[in-house]
Amino acid sequence: MEKSIKKNITEELNELKKNIVSDEEFKERLNKRVERQKTLKKEILEKHPNLTEEDITLGIIEAYGELGYIPSKKPEDYLDTIKADVVLVNGFIKDVYTPAVPMYMVPFGSSISHNFSGTSSVLEILIEPEDKEIPVEKIIFGGVVPVEKGDKIKVHIAKCEEYHKGLLDRVSKTTYYKKRGWKKEEYASKIEKIRNHEVVATYQRK
Repeated sequence: MEKSIKKNITEELNELKKNIVSDEEFKERLNKRVERQKTLKKEILEKHPNLTEEDITLGIIEAYGELGYIPSKKPEDYLDTIKADVVLVNGFIKDVYTPAVPMYMVPFGSSISHNFSGTSSVLEILIEPEDKEIPVEKIIFGGVVPVEKGDKIKVHIAKCEEYHKGLLDRVSKTTYYKKRGWKKEEYASKIEKIRNHEVVATYQRK
């Protein structure tokens, strides 16, 4: 029995030894990783001069290696545009109510009264993009502006989505954005009305 136990322990130790690298090999691997990170950091700074050294954490560097680009803290870095004909426009205005007291002061399960705080408006614009490869069918814009069927417009869209590399980003509440493809329904940050190939009006959120 004792011999059998010793034999098993010896086999386990031998198996562990196979996976243990020497100090020299460990240092070599570490140096390669450090050099790789330096190279990626340099590439990132060259492609995105708006970033600072502080922005480029290990998590972001790894994300750059996986995604092929660096996520940004600003959705504006992913602005794209669509030129399109307006097919139909629907405008909506709704009342907005806010709690009469802060929610943390309300006992669990209790009802709470709300005060009228104003109105909000939104525009739904059905479009036909000039580029038939773009699948966008509807544009949502916060606010009612004088756009109607038959107008030609240029829509500015932040074509991105939130991206979190790992738990540290979530804990620190750091939000990054990464590029994505077109969706059938997009939210516009700016709309330009075009007439005779010239912009005659611009509507945007401040």
